[in-house]
Amino acid sequence: MQMFFRSPQFVASCARTALIVFAVSALCAAGNGKASNPGQHAQAIAPDIQYMATTPLGTDEVRLVPGNQVLTMLVTLESKELDGVRLTRTSSGATLKDRDGKDVTHFPPELTFRVTVGSKTKLIDHEPMDTEFDGTAHEFEETLQFRLKIFHGVDQVELDPEWQKIIGVPLEMPYDERIYRVRFRLPEQMPATDRVMLEVIDSEGERVGKFSVQML
Repeated sequence: MQMFFRSPQFVASCARTALIVFAVSALCAAGNGKASNPGQHAQAIAPDIQYMATTPLGTDEVRLVPGNQVLTMLVTLESKELDGVRLTRTSSGATLKDRDGKDVTHFPPELTFRVTVGSKTKLIDHEPMDTEFDGTAHEFEETLQFRLKIFHGVDQVELDPEWQKIIGVPLEMPYDERIYRVRFRLPEQMPATDRVMLEVIDSEGERVGKFSVQML
């Protein structure tokens, strides 16, 4: 059975990829630092970003109190519709285009997230967030819930999953991590300028993790 995220080196690689995909660097891309005319700024302010069918969103850690058990969360976004979409930012603005060069103005109709949580993988030089939980680490891993927040200007909408399920190792078999697949149906024609945040919720209703998606 193929499992996800096996080593700290792989986690670090995913974290670096997530930073590339979902953050805009303050530095110009190499080779774009020369202005066309003396005294002018370079046209490109960041390298192009190409989205993938499976895109890492990042990692986080929680420490269960009083049990002092540290658990790692690793999240990826899965969307075939976003595969090959390219974001280009310049001094005049940003463009989002598909493989054929057509403008992408809306999110796909649904987003699927893969969330891995457990003690199998450890992060380096990362301070976990403390969260009160009276149960065991296995109970925490197996009872998570999820919600999606959508930010449109000053407005905010919360969505419950269309479905969620635990995949991989069956629950009846003891294991030190669980993998969730969670799918959300988005509002029709949701603008690409909106921001999306996946929230991880424990069985007591407390938020224990958040992971953002922003296309433009």
